[in-house]
Amino acid sequence: MDDKRITIKEIALLAGVSVGTVHGALYNKPGVSRETRAKVQRIARENHYRINSTAAALKRKPKKVAVVIPTVASVNRYYFNSLWAALNNYKNTINDLNILFTEIPYYINDPLLLSELQRIQEDEEISGVIGFSGYMDQKAKELLRDIGADGKTVVLVGERDSYGTALCSVLPDYVMAGRMVGELLSRQLKDRGRILICAGDVRIASHYRVVEGFAEFWREEGLENQLVRKHYSHDAQDYYNSLFDILSKEEEISACFAVTARESILLGQALEASGRAGKLLAVGSDMFEENISFLEQGVFSNLLNKNPYMQMRGALDSMVNCLAREERPRTREIYVGTEIVFKSSLPMYKQGETERFLI
Repeated sequence: MDDKRITIKEIALLAGVSVGTVHGALYNKPGVSRETRAKVQRIARENHYRINSTAAALKRKPKKVAVVIPTVASVNRYYFNSLWAALNNYKNTINDLNILFTEIPYYINDPLLLSELQRIQEDEEISGVIGFSGYMDQKAKELLRDIGADGKTVVLVGERDSYGTALCSVLPDYVMAGRMVGELLSRQLKDRGRILICAGDVRIASHYRVVEGFAEFWREEGLENQLVRKHYSHDAQDYYNSLFDILSKEEEISACFAVTARESILLGQALEASGRAGKLLAVGSDMFEENISFLEQGVFSNLLNKNPYMQMRGALDSMVNCLAREERPRTREIYVGTEIVFKSSLPMYKQGETERFLI
């Protein structure tokens, strides 16, 4: 074939079908048989045809996507700052796809969130929603479910779709993350003391599933360590005091693990104040300035990095591919890799592209 790009009309001639059928086959539209779709796509592939997403996007009105995730105020900054950073960086890469993002940050138990979601539901110009519903109340979660059921594209970040109306969810395998830390500590512990788990909020799946994974591995290995679960009370000072008391008074505690980012800060502070920093194995969650400092100073032996930046990046890719390229993800749950970070591996996160984990 010469350097001239093959056209849809030429593909139609080679396939013996209409131009409309070729368009439907290439853009995965309904009404084209499986055999015809495969034939058209094979001819296009063999002739190096590429769908011009940019040209198609410029011919249509802008598509709007509402991003509904918690604000970075106060303790939310540890996790959600990475999500917002991923969005801000991503917007600069899709200027030619005619997609506009509407940012709707919300607070935990935000009384204004329900009205914002109602506005999204009624706004015909909004085509999709990227959301984190873990901190929404039940009414807001149900309204987000209805938005997906009504035909808008919904992508969830950091959690599963429990209602089945979202296009997909982009998240870590939380059970596997817990198992990884369980194995890490089981291999390093020389005695069989008790393990303190800062277990997050019992109502949030991304918290309790990590704990489930840890406990599951512990049972399978037949280990006798007694797990001490301390759930977050949403009163930071009270929670810190309880961690300090446990670490100060219970000498049999030989290791500890914070499931969430905000608990990691309090655990690190309690380890320092109790004099047990560096004297027992301690694992924090996620990569941010304070946690990295704890790892460098030996307060934490490791960090569990659940890659919130890449969770958001995956959600954005899924949404844009659907709206601009009419491509649906192959699975409804897209898993982002989880990593155990050591002090020795920190330099890897401070170079080139991996700086994104420090945002």
